[in-house]
Amino acid sequence: MFHTSTTSDRVNFDKMMGVNLWFSRHWHVLLLLVQPLLMTLINPNWLYNPPVLNTFDTWVYNSVFRYLPDFATAQHVDFFYFMDRLSWVLPGYILYHLFSPEIANALLHFGVYALALFSIYGISKQLFGQDAAFLMAICLGGYTWFLRAVGHDYVDGVGIAYYSVALWFATQAVYQYRYKLYLMGCGAFLALTLVTQLLWVVFIPLIALYYLILNHHHARRPLVINMAWVSFGVIGVLVVLMLASWVISGEWNIFINSVALITKIGSLHDLLLGGLIGIYGKIPATWLVLPCVIAILAAIQLTRSKNLTPTLRLHIRLIVGGFCLTIGIFIGFQIMSSLPYLIVYVYTSMMIPATFLLLAALIATAEMKAITPVSALMLIAIILIQPFIIILIEPFETFLLNPNIVWPVTAVALLILSLSLTLRKQPLGLVSGFTIMSMMFGGSNGVFYHDRLKNYTIFTSVNHTIEAITRHHPSLDDFSEAMVWYEATTFLTYGAPVIYIYWGGSNWGYVQTHPTDLRLVADITQDVVMLSDNPAIDKRVQFVLDGQFSVTLLRNFALPNIDPTGRYRGYVLRLLRLDTYNQPIFPTGYNVFKSRYDYVEPGPAITGPGTDVVFQFRLPTPNSDFTVAMCVVDMTVPVPNPLPALLNDTPIEFVLSDSEETGACRFYYMADVPQTAISNQDITKIAMNIPVGKVNSSSQGLHIASIMFSENAP
Repeated sequence: MFHTSTTSDRVNFDKMMGVNLWFSRHWHVLLLLVQPLLMTLINPNWLYNPPVLNTFDTWVYNSVFRYLPDFATAQHVDFFYFMDRLSWVLPGYILYHLFSPEIANALLHFGVYALALFSIYGISKQLFGQDAAFLMAICLGGYTWFLRAVGHDYVDGVGIAYYSVALWFATQAVYQYRYKLYLMGCGAFLALTLVTQLLWVVFIPLIALYYLILNHHHARRPLVINMAWVSFGVIGVLVVLMLASWVISGEWNIFINSVALITKIGSLHDLLLGGLIGIYGKIPATWLVLPCVIAILAAIQLTRSKNLTPTLRLHIRLIVGGFCLTIGIFIGFQIMSSLPYLIVYVYTSMMIPATFLLLAALIATAEMKAITPVSALMLIAIILIQPFIIILIEPFETFLLNPNIVWPVTAVALLILSLSLTLRKQPLGLVSGFTIMSMMFGGSNGVFYHDRLKNYTIFTSVNHTIEAITRHHPSLDDFSEAMVWYEATTFLTYGAPVIYIYWGGSNWGYVQTHPTDLRLVADITQDVVMLSDNPAIDKRVQFVLDGQFSVTLLRNFALPNIDPTGRYRGYVLRLLRLDTYNQPIFPTGYNVFKSRYDYVEPGPAITGPGTDVVFQFRLPTPNSDFTVAMCVVDMTVPVPNPLPALLNDTPIEFVLSDSEETGACRFYYMADVPQTAISNQDITKIAMNIPVGKVNSSSQGLHIASIMFSENAP
């Protein structure tokens, strides 16, 4: 008997064919999505800020994710450009306040990974075909320096992502019918890229040149209309971010701090040079190996490729030109500024899009064997050897720090990679060589560890420390008021990130060797949280700061999620600044990493002339009448002479002195004060009705460097 086909059978057959057709079109994307998930299940360290390369800025961005409004209002202009970068810190802030820090961190960095990888994949697919793009994307997704860029909180990863998306939109605008929407998208992501880091401005012309050449050879769309639609995208994003900045901080100019810092690079040259060499000069610059190798292989392979279609040849020339210009920009920076930009991995990571697009071009010309779903799974399995082998073999982590092992193995890996591209035409050899090379670089970038939860543990421990501090000392939840110290010998792994997050922190070792510097920044009554394993730490602090501060232990609390034994604890100390006569006093009350000459915030209103600013001091009762001398660096507003003021309840007058300039002081304002003005007061206040501005800035007011109380001779 024959089976008769029914309508339901045909429907099921059509559905099956539809599923098969969909899978045949999209299996590449599915596998590229699976790759980072498997990598994270095996070794999730890449998703978190590492204990190595633990730069100051990386954790400061994490601080802004948590305390953006506090950060915006507490920090001043000229240096604190973190607030400018709203295209990065605003998404981070939103996620950190919608989810727990652990979930927010994962969503943020998976998102950056996906944006960057699929944009570069999409461009390569359009220019060089799906197989070349897929093979390149597998390598990109396993490249340890790419994982470091997209996995930590610094802006290089998100900058790569936004820039790559802008380039993808520019590519699609040439080939798609609705090109205007793609051009608007390109403009929008160009704006996001610039806001993320202003350094990207030198790479924006490369996208314009790339589009102009592609458009000339393919679409030939009118340039004026193209520029208009790109401009709409740029302006739209900038307006939104400027409004957000104005709501958050009261400042609409989101480039003000970045531009101010750039204008000072010349004067800060020696400081920057020392900092860059001190931080990055100790790390082998392995991030330069792949661009150099790809450049050499391109010179060999592309000169041998004869049977290329005119379109493919054009695309290859475009990518080669973009790569050469990218390298040239960095070399130009290095020469013109005399700063070693090429040894700074968070800058040179900007080469990653150009490098991997050139790798896709090489793969396209190599005529690799076709990739099937089964062979693709094998290639991804090879890439996943990196996070797996370091867990399996504990000494492997030590091997990766030994240059006598790393460089010879890297040379062998590069030979395999090169032969696979130029002679063997084998995707398996290409990915194998690439995997070994990338794995050799993993020792210096903290992407994978034998302890698969190392970076996650640090991250969660930092979160628990912050929660404990907030719970036991709520006032420190205010970013601008927090001062946290830690003992480096016992608390380095968790303590350093915590003080970077709170900003007002310091290594206790530094405070011990520079106790007088604390007077420049501490409030007259300053609470400090000390992270320590010393139960007598308050006595130690009092010994070090004797004569500068009196120290009282308010309370201590356990850090159970960090140390179940209870050895490490948080100690809340109250420091009372001890001001003295005949010594300069710096009338600033700010945290350790702020400028010593900062804005003086208005105090509570006092009757009399002092309504704009109030200085506070902790002085003993004087033995005689005394003189108050203000060291003034500059005056950017009219200042009356004499200048009326109020010292506690006693009216006084500051008179401009005829004394010659001394050091930083251009002017001295002197006031004679009777002994009775200070009589058993715990706090002495000077109030004036004139604004006081930051020294060496354009802020309006009287720029005061120091104030000194001098007792008159009997």
